[in-house]
Amino acid sequence: MSPTVPSALHQRLHDNQLTIASLHRGGMSRRPDGAELLSTDPELRYLVLEAPLSAPLPPGCHSIRVMPWAGELSRQLREHGFWRRGGLLYMSLGRELPPPPVVADFRVERAHTLEALVAFTNLQLDAFPELQDAGRRRFDFLLASQVRHLEDPSHHYVLGYQKGRAVSAGLLLRTGGVGGIYSLATQQAWRGRGMSRVLIASLVDEARSNGCDVIALQVGSGARAERLYRRLGFEPEFEVSLYGR
Repeated sequence: MSPTVPSALHQRLHDNQLTIASLHRGGMSRRPDGAELLSTDPELRYLVLEAPLSAPLPPGCHSIRVMPWAGELSRQLREHGFWRRGGLLYMSLGRELPPPPVVADFRVERAHTLEALVAFTNLQLDAFPELQDAGRRRFDFLLASQVRHLEDPSHHYVLGYQKGRAVSAGLLLRTGGVGGIYSLATQQAWRGRGMSRVLIASLVDEARSNGCDVIALQVGSGARAERLYRRLGFEPEFEVSLYGR
């Protein structure tokens, strides 16, 4: 497949994700074929290809995301020792959300203190095992990233509390009329009770009240959460191929 041009909507979704990645990982450097997401944590760096690879790979590069409009690059990437490891599905909300369930003793509040962001970061680490490998160093990195953007009006952090205990979390990032939902996490013991639906409804309401005409999120292709998002009205837009070595 030859490289193509992304639709205006797909470019907006892509820009939203690049924004949060660059803000929370440590920066971004543009290249002729895409962008390199930078970080002081080497394991969080990755390359985004928006076109066939045409510049040298960054030193120590071990992770590449290939946008669908870059064309078929598997053969080119195999020559550099990269193999496809999975996909990341970009979805947008195609209709009004169904009413969220009533969950007893559960409430959603904005996270606007250091204590709340500590709870937010712990929930991230609990929900995403791939973030846990670096231990305390990774916790400190993520917490510092959240704190830097606590007062940023484009960011809206929320926590879900069950009888006063933080058990779920989410983040809304607004860019160019797109409300991107990120960092959705619920503690294992509390999953399957409707808390994620309540949290998502809260973030969608926040996005709509701030003029967002597009609500979007990403999920690992084939992940269990994909079924939930489809039931809520999120529809697939495109899939990004994930390569590693």
